[in-house]
Amino acid sequence: MNSTTLRSAVAIASLAVSGMALSLLPTAATAATAEQFMNGGEYCFLIGEAIPGGWLTKIKMIVSHEAGGIAHIDGLEKGTQAVNPPSSYNAPLIGVAVVAADLPEKKLLHISLQGASHGEDSETAGVTGSWVSNHGLELKLVDLTGHDTGYSTFTPIKAGQAGEPHIHAVDDAVTPIACREF
Repeated sequence: MNSTTLRSAVAIASLAVSGMALSLLPTAATAATAEQFMNGGEYCFLIGEAIPGGWLTKIKMIVSHEAGGIAHIDGLEKGTQAVNPPSSYNAPLIGVAVVAADLPEKKLLHISLQGASHGEDSETAGVTGSWVSNHGLELKLVDLTGHDTGYSTFTPIKAGQAGEPHIHAVDDAVTPIACREF
């Protein structure tokens, strides 16, 4: 994300409550494949690049074992920005994954993630509002590297009235990381 944002998750409590169950899932190495991903476990990714002073965005996914070719995902997007004062956000995500081909010879792991949270946006300083995020990841089957294309929309809310939404595009590389780096 290019603009400075600060988001606090409205549903983070539900992830925290299930935290004990999450620790029982197998943790995947960064060299995982799509087949391993679809069998379930914990997977973490860096979205984009770490740029000094810019946002460092990571996504953790807890993947359920696939059924009928579809795997359910519970996740958390975490962003940090090393500025003074530091900024950060956490946003819960939910989604699905499937292995499908855009073309017969081009099978990919397709992941769709959506989430909502509450916070601020630099374009509306001092005004809180609602964030809605949409991620569409396409990852290679052999190493889970790929691309994330999507957007986040911030709608400022003041005195019970919704303001003009601000849309922030996501168009970044996706790289698996060890979940201990999350």
